[in-house]
Amino acid sequence: MGYAMEACAKKGIPFYVLDRPNPINASLVQGPVLDSNLRSFTGYFPLAVRHGMTVGELAKMFNAEKKMGVKLHVIKMRGYDRSHWYDETGLLWLSPSPNLQTLTEAILYPGVAMVEGANVSVGRGTKTPFELLGAPGSMARNLRPT
Repeated sequence: MGYAMEACAKKGIPFYVLDRPNPINASLVQGPVLDSNLRSFTGYFPLAVRHGMTVGELAKMFNAEKKMGVKLHVIKMRGYDRSHWYDETGLLWLSPSPNLQTLTEAILYPGVAMVEGANVSVGRGTKTPFELLGAPGSMARNLRPT
């Protein structure tokens, strides 16, 4: 989203965001913050792993902090409660990523994805990403609750 906002700012194109709930609620900020020297295509901005914002709030922050100057329009949600997990909103789950097909995967993502920089697979491309981990020489073990 940040890169799209930058491109729109350069061309003078307005940018619209249809705000949506944070799947793992937006009432907590937790975890480490990205080191600025480790920025990458997927590490766009130094945020806490669990940033506690909606996509609309992220857009506003990117625009202000990066001084983009994009003409940003955030269409707010009605009746949103920051403490609600996605399954408490009554909305249909729409996958935000091919690797986040379920709320369980979205819940696991902030913690489990941190090990991807090591020689560990978090199951991307499988039917249960972030629910299974693997590494060379490791013994298979089911980490899901029984």
